Parts: sequence; C-alpha cells; structure tokens
Amino acid sequence: MTRRLFQERVAAVVVLFLLIGFVLQYWIYSRSSFWLEPEGHLGDLLLVTVAIAVVLFAVMLWRWRSLRREYALRSQLDRQLHLLKESVETMEIGITITDIDGRVLFVNQAEAEMHGSEVDNIVGRRLTTPGTMGGEPGEEFANILIEGHSKRETIHTRTDGREFPVQLISNAVLDSSRTPIGVVTSCEDISDRKRTECELVDHRRQLRGLALHLENLRDKERSQIAHEIHNDLGAALTVLKINLALIEGDLARSESEQLDRAHRMSEDIDGMIDLIRSISRQLRPFLLDDVGLNAAVEALAEDLQRKTSVVFDLKLPAAEPVLHAEEKETLFRAFQEGATNCLRHAEATRIWTTIETTDDRITMETTDDGVGLKTDPLKSPSAFGLLGLQERVRNLQGEMTVGPSTHGAGTTLKVTLPRIRGGQR
Repeated sequence: MTRRLFQERVAAVVVLFLLIGFVLQYWIYSRSSFWLEPEGHLGDLLLVTVAIAVVLFAVMLWRWRSLRREYALRSQLDRQLHLLKESVETMEIGITITDIDGRVLFVNQAEAEMHGSEVDNIVGRRLTTPGTMGGEPGEEFANILIEGHSKRETIHTRTDGREFPVQLISNAVLDSSRTPIGVVTSCEDISDRKRTECELVDHRRQLRGLALHLENLRDKERSQIAHEIHNDLGAALTVLKINLALIEGDLARSESEQLDRAHRMSEDIDGMIDLIRSISRQLRPFLLDDVGLNAAVEALAEDLQRKTSVVFDLKLPAAEPVLHAEEKETLFRAFQEGATNCLRHAEATRIWTTIETTDDRITMETTDDGVGLKTDPLKSPSAFGLLGLQERVRNLQGEMTVGPSTHGAGTTLKVTLPRIRGGQR
C-alpha cells in the first residue's frame, strides 16, 4: 500500500511538471508568434496537450486522495490485526488456524510450546485431524466444516514422544456467503484437570469404602447390643418377673395391701420386656436371620403400626425368597429407612411396601401418601441413613432411587438388587 501511494505521488509530480512545461511552451510560442502557422496546427496541438495534462493531473489528484483514504483504512486494519495477533499470542491455550484442506495458516506460541515444536515448523504443514500433523484431512475436518463446531477430548503426542490429554474446540470460519473457508481450533492441555479428576475419583472411592465400613461396624454394634439387651437384660427382667410372681402369690395368700403395688410392678416389667423386644427388633431383628426377610418386615410393620396410626399395606412374595445375608440385610434396612422417614417427615396415613423377585433381581419399593419431597433428600447434609443405605446398595451393584410417590402425593423409595448366583454377581 505504501509503495502504491509513493508511485501515485511520483506520477502526479511528473504530470504537474509536464503541465507546467506545456504551459511555458504555449506562452513562449504565443509571445514569439512562432506557433502562428498558416493553418495553426502547432497551436492546436499545444492546446490539446495542455488539456490532456490538466485532465491527467485532476485524475491523479483524485486517485491520490482515494489512495490516502485506502491507506488510512489499511493502517487501521493492520493495527487491529496486530492487536488480535498479540492477544492470541498471549493466550495460554493453543490456537491453530487452518484452511479447508487442513493446511496450517497460523499457530500461536502456546500451541507450539505445548507440542514441543517451533511455530515455523508447524505453519504450512497439513493436519489429518485438528491438532494432528501429517497425512490428508480426514472425517474430523469434514464434520467440522459441515456442522460448524466440534468439541472433544483426545491424546496428543509431543515431539519427544510424551503423551498428554487435551481438549479441542474447533469452529468453522465462514465467508459472507456462509461458505467455509477455514477452521479455528483451540487446544488446551488438561493434564492437571485429569489428574484432579482421578484424585477425586480415588477420594470418592475411599469415602464410599469408609462409609460402607462404618455401616458394617454399626451393624455389628447393633447386633451385639441387641443380643446383650435381649439375652442379658431380657433374661434379668424375666427372672425378676418370676420372683415378683412368687411374691404376688405370697401376698395373695396373706391378703396383704401390697398386692396391688406388686401387680403394677408386674405390669411395668411386662412393658419393659415389650420395650426391650422392640428395641432389639429395631437394632437387629433376629427373625431376619432365623426365619427370613418376609417375617422380619412383617414384624417391624406390626410393631410400627401398633405404635402409630399409620396403616401398613404389605405385598410380599408367597414363598420366602432365597437371599444372601447381605441382600436380606440391605433390603430390610431399606424398608426400615423408608418406613422410619415416612413416620418422621411425611405425615403419612398409609404406607405400601412391595417385594418382587425375578430370576436375576429383587426389588423392594416403599411408598407413602404423605406431603412428598421438597428437595432431593440424598443432597441433604443430614441424610446419613439414606446415604448409608445407598452405599450398601452400590456395594451390591444395585440401584436406589428416591422420588415422587406412585400413589399421587408422597414419596417412593425403590431398591433393586441383582441376585447372587453361585456367590458371584
């Protein structure tokens, strides 16, 4: 542009000097009467020459002003391009611009350093896919030109052979007629992100293992406490009950006034025995080990129904399902957790519990007609019971969902476990 402007100026100056020369010639000839030939051809020729020179000068002056405006616009465009290039160069992610044939037109320093190369060694080369040198453009470029956008994660290799994960975001560049003319690809090294994700996965696995370990410890403690309460405290109360019955007999024969008080003490002991049985069933139902899942669920439902006004509607298999100890424990805890939450939070009047079995899975669903869920209970900071149950289910490779009730208002807790075959899942 600068060279063209200089040439136009030189041409304008030359035309100006020619014009001045022709005017001086015409003036000299007119003063000396030399140009007045019989037919005046020389004078006419000079006049035509002067006119042509004036026209050329005017054209050159107009052209020169046009070039100045074009030069100003071009300078502004060059400044904007320089600003854009400097901005791209200062970015920490790699930027590559290619034509529709996959040939690199521009690459910033970050992209070159990321791949352990130099900018001059990359520009002009052809990419098979965005970020991959060599060969002919493949389907990746064709899809980008058709769809206009692509985002994916892949593995790149440095010039020294070291591999690293990257995230590629490619966009097609369109001209004014919406025709693709190139592809802009940003390349980000996500090694730190992947490393963090792996650490988070490891920590989550450790936390799940810890939660499951704590659940197992709690089960052992529950079982131990239940046995101690049932065997020791229950036996002691039974002996006390027998001794009190003997005292009542003696008091009855002697018609003592303390007989009524002995009767009330006997009734209190009966209540304590019932309470101990209830606590033992809550901690560890012996029916679960001795009889099976159906009996344990029925016993807990009867106990809760007796203490509250909630009606339990049980739909259990006709035959006791053959289950592994972990399966029975998990399904019983699912029923216990669902029923307890219904009684505490749902304000329900009825609870439905269904156990269905197939050859490859067993499903327990507990539903109430309460107020329903306002938020996801699994995201509550105090939902330790549900979270512990979820870890039990995950450990058995099962699924657990908590959602709206199938009976209208209310909540449904559903647990599905795969059946164990030959000790293997």
